[in-house]
Amino acid sequence: MIKLAEKKNLVFNVVMPERENLVVRYILKKAINNGYAFISDRVTPFVGRSTDISVLYDILIHDLDLLINIIPFKIKRINASGLNILTDNTDILNVRIEYENGSFAILNASRLAMEKKRKLRVFYNKGYISADLLKLEYKNIYLNKKMIIPEIGVYKEKENDPLNIIDVDFVNSILMKNRK
Repeated sequence: MIKLAEKKNLVFNVVMPERENLVVRYILKKAINNGYAFISDRVTPFVGRSTDISVLYDILIHDLDLLINIIPFKIKRINASGLNILTDNTDILNVRIEYENGSFAILNASRLAMEKKRKLRVFYNKGYISADLLKLEYKNIYLNKKMIIPEIGVYKEKENDPLNIIDVDFVNSILMKNRK
């Protein structure tokens, strides 16, 4: 797709909307390349969408995208278990990634839940963040000058518009390309 876009002189864009979620932006600001443990739970009710692909590519991909920005260490081992329950592809998936320095990630995804859930926990150098990406809230506990500092944040729904940010960025990319 990239080669086709270049050949046709088009702007090509890969969209990862979770990166623009305000809670995720906060987490990345605090923990980018600084994490030691990453635990995610991303589940959704079965809606019949994207059943031709694994839950890995449907919903877990967003957490993998965040993970590579948080834990910078070399991977030692990956263990994954998945099940096909309603479709011919993986509907439930658990992944554990171990890193050479002892860090780890546990990622859970399912498209067979009763309700949507997007929880993320990140243990980073001198801190811990627990976040609910749907409720747009986080709790961060970190060490600052030998004092434990608790920080709680909640964003309003109207403040958080990841798709608008992506659209504006894409339009600006096109405009900048045309100025060259």
